[in-house]
Amino acid sequence: MRIAAGFHYYLVPALDKSKMQEIIKFIAEYKNILLDSKKPFPAINIVEVRGLEISDATWRINNGLVDFAVEGYFPQWTPPRIWMVEGCRQNILVHALVHYVQFEYEPDALDEKNKETEAWAITKKYLKHAYPLNYWVLTIPFGIYCWWTSTPY
Repeated sequence: MRIAAGFHYYLVPALDKSKMQEIIKFIAEYKNILLDSKKPFPAINIVEVRGLEISDATWRINNGLVDFAVEGYFPQWTPPRIWMVEGCRQNILVHALVHYVQFEYEPDALDEKNKETEAWAITKKYLKHAYPLNYWVLTIPFGIYCWWTSTPY
């Protein structure tokens, strides 16, 4: 698993927040949803975790991140926010934006388990579309074990 994480880290592109609109449009097209120009895009906040133990419940609660692990989408704020741990890779942003689209445009369409399944499936399709060489280099040796979407980078 350590080897897979290393390959994942170097082959999944680094976080690029400037592609947020492109990613949301891809998700909407894939799900056949018409985007509402009046809905605000989520703000993306990066949490610096040097020296912090994010698994500490007190820290998470004090920072409004009760269920926070690697990323989280929080629709209750205006604009809605996505929190991400520093060092997250592009796949984590795509995954969080799928949850944004699910919540904002189809809040009752799927149960929680199916929302997660769909979010990882769309993440994989976007990465395959946007970064095909990286995707195939990573998938050929590691795709059998689903490490492409399971490692939090």
